[in-house]
Amino acid sequence: MKKGIAPGILVSTIAAVAVLTVILIFLAPKITDILMGAGEQAQCQFSLLLSKTAETVTFGFGKEVPVECKTTRKTITQNDLARYTGLATQAISNYPSSSEAGKIFTNDQQGKDKWALAKIIANDMKSCYDRGWRGKLNICG
Repeated sequence: MKKGIAPGILVSTIAAVAVLTVILIFLAPKITDILMGAGEQAQCQFSLLLSKTAETVTFGFGKEVPVECKTTRKTITQNDLARYTGLATQAISNYPSSSEAGKIFTNDQQGKDKWALAKIIANDMKSCYDRGWRGKLNICG
């Protein structure tokens, strides 16, 4: 009788490796994005704190400490706008037509696209605000 690996164990091992490979292929980019986002947020908060501390401790002469928060260029596609169509329809239907919002965000595709664009920009601005210690530091000057 030959000694070796039982066929069942070999098949199970190959199947487990295949499943782990597939999981890593699909999950690795998401995990990387989450980790990079957390790292950028921490870097931004630390550099804001360092900049403000240097300015305070040196009586205003520490303004040369750079803040490392980055602005990013964002391309918004029609697919990005389409994700908010349901929310836009619901919100626009609640605006009185005589109100300022009712005049800007009309109940047609162009009005819904304007609303979706405003929502995307507002979400990005809130994210930036949250990265800056939720407004606890005066980052405007």
